[in-house]
Amino acid sequence: EKVDGNDVYLTIDSSIQLIAENALKSLSDNYKMDWGLLSVMNAKTGAIVASATVPTFNPNDLSTITSYLNPLVSTSYEPGSTMKIFSFASAIDSGNYNGSETYKSGEIPVADVVIRDAKREGWGTISFDTGFAYSSNVAATMLALRMGSKTLSEYYDKLGFGKTTGIELSGEIVGDMEFTYQSELATASFGQGVTITPIQMMQALTTVSNDGMLLKPYIVNKVVDQNGKIVYQGGRQEIGQVYKKETTDYMKNLMYDVVYNGLTKMWQPNNVTLIAKTGTAQIAS
Repeated sequence: EKVDGNDVYLTIDSSIQLIAENALKSLSDNYKMDWGLLSVMNAKTGAIVASATVPTFNPNDLSTITSYLNPLVSTSYEPGSTMKIFSFASAIDSGNYNGSETYKSGEIPVADVVIRDAKREGWGTISFDTGFAYSSNVAATMLALRMGSKTLSEYYDKLGFGKTTGIELSGEIVGDMEFTYQSELATASFGQGVTITPIQMMQALTTVSNDGMLLKPYIVNKVVDQNGKIVYQGGRQEIGQVYKKETTDYMKNLMYDVVYNGLTKMWQPNNVTLIAKTGTAQIAS
């Protein structure tokens, strides 16, 4: 497309974009949703290669636009259990983690509240590694309390939560990553009481695929002026080292176990090896 007379080339891959759009349409046809987003990033460069949204619009009929906000950057949500990737990684990286150590799952009192696992009765006495595979809120809470608010918030800050990523899209918001009290620290470890944007989550996940290095996401591949000169070139941009390589190697094994040894074995694809984290989120008011 042309912007101010210059040709702007995006990183979007048309074939991947079509797959994403069809997948999201299938979801929206079968489930009730206010909005939905399915985005794909090149994990080694930070390039956004596809991004589909619901509701969508017909580009040939602008009267079909119902919202001018792009959920990728302009909508915040409580990330839920996907945040355990980073609370567990932060515990590992800061020396507050022993995967074979066991604890009693189910519930744990924190200040004046009780934190419970999604399975109220828990899974008995299990290891912290197993707690990640089962997405235990109690495990995340115990690790967060060991680290303390200062340590966990410093890691979240280095991951880019609570500030814009600077991707070349308008209307980016920052979300809310403030927590002080013990109960807030606990819920922040499993992604409640804090809000993020989808692009912040994608940016933070680049640490897992790049040995702890945080990459800046981008969607503009290049800008060419009227004379054919490239005036802007997108590409891999390293922001900073957040975790040690040993930490992200460990996290990859934990995320592998989520798919192949956890509670989501039915999600195993037959053509690729997948690592993942389940995420039950809540809509923030």
